[in-house]
Amino acid sequence: MDKVKNILKSNSRWRKKGFDFIEVTLNFYGNMIKAYESKLEDITVITEDDRKSDKLVIVRKVSNPFWLIGEVLPYGRNCEIIHPPEVRHKFIKEINIITNMYKDGEAV
Repeated sequence: MDKVKNILKSNSRWRKKGFDFIEVTLNFYGNMIKAYESKLEDITVITEDDRKSDKLVIVRKVSNPFWLIGEVLPYGRNCEIIHPPEVRHKFIKEINIITNMYKDGEAV
């Protein structure tokens, strides 16, 4: 078995402080425009005028799209992932998988 013979301490930082993240753009519609509560990860600052529009556009820092999909799914048609395309397509793929599970109407 190989053994570690020496460990050297480095004073340099190998990555930025905190988690890596991507910026995701979400559009909220319908009752979610007024009901949406800002999150710490939101980059967008919401004004009252924003809530008077037919959609609320939010840009948010996301460290893992998996958790974003779980958060967005219950909002149904009242929330849409706009950007980046990779996260949008991942969400579409998840919706298609769920749809196919229920397509036949019988449990597997």
